[in-house]
Amino acid sequence: IPPSATDTIKHLPSRFSWMSVDDARAATLGIAPGTYGTRPVDQHRSNWCGACYLYAVVFMITDRWNIEIGRELTKTGERAQPFVELDAQAMLNDYDNLRSKTTDDETWNACKGGSPMHVLMLLQRGDMGIVQAHPRGYAWTGFPCKRGAPSTSKDLPSRVPVVFVNDGTSINTDVALRSGMRVQDSYVVPNNTEAVKRELMSRGSLVLGIDAECLIACDKFGFASTRPSGKRNHAVSVVGWVRARRGTWWVVRNSWGDHVPENMPSDTSCVSPGNNECDIARRPWNSIPQLPGFAYVSARYIERTCIDAKNNKASPWYACTLTHETEEREAPWLQD
Repeated sequence: IPPSATDTIKHLPSRFSWMSVDDARAATLGIAPGTYGTRPVDQHRSNWCGACYLYAVVFMITDRWNIEIGRELTKTGERAQPFVELDAQAMLNDYDNLRSKTTDDETWNACKGGSPMHVLMLLQRGDMGIVQAHPRGYAWTGFPCKRGAPSTSKDLPSRVPVVFVNDGTSINTDVALRSGMRVQDSYVVPNNTEAVKRELMSRGSLVLGIDAECLIACDKFGFASTRPSGKRNHAVSVVGWVRARRGTWWVVRNSWGDHVPENMPSDTSCVSPGNNECDIARRPWNSIPQLPGFAYVSARYIERTCIDAKNNKASPWYACTLTHETEEREAPWLQD
């Protein structure tokens, strides 16, 4: 892990979540109180798409960007909210275009699965861009993308004025950390509960590779099963932890909405570049009743059973650091 604030955390509480940071906890972290976690989305909302790996990365980056904004909000007294909203579909298209150029499989596309670390590496190199969605009441916090405009961080403008929408009133601001953001470093966090807690609390949510079966079998309270083998065939983002049922449980944000596919398509040729006809049956999925789209996953289960595709116990935890662009560039499509 690169040098960070993890060493300065002297006390790890019994529970913590970026979905709600109170005044006392915010003061110890040097951020504004409020909500930093973005809402879950459904990766299968149109048809089946195995893009959990990219959605988990997008969630992590969004949360960590919101935390950077939260450090600035301590100067203004504003409460934090999920200001940043990224365009996961545009980023998925970017990844699809890049990855398809390096594979001999002409039927491959991003809905057929991928690696969170590979996405992070492409973002770090600038081959992919961190693309913003339409603000819909949030702030413009980066590149002002339009359909058809360049979408990689090499092509987009690095800094633009920020318009913050607050109670219907537009306020022109110029906060550097609300301008162009990129991935500076990507890294693996050791599969150790205390190390993960420190990274999570000091920097923000993380990506976790996990066995989808444990989430499919969540009970009515949103607690995942600890029986599946722990093979890594799904990715989620982790926003915090709780102490329950005589152990520590990670609070994970999933990307299934409120229904889970009953199974993968028997023939993934139903999804191809530019076309998705994978209309498969889905059934209700149990998430945390008070936090729809989230689930509890046992920390002990992850430490003891999580194995990768090659059957070894490489860490399933992925993270990144962010930095904002400093080079001024013009946005030609914004000039009329």
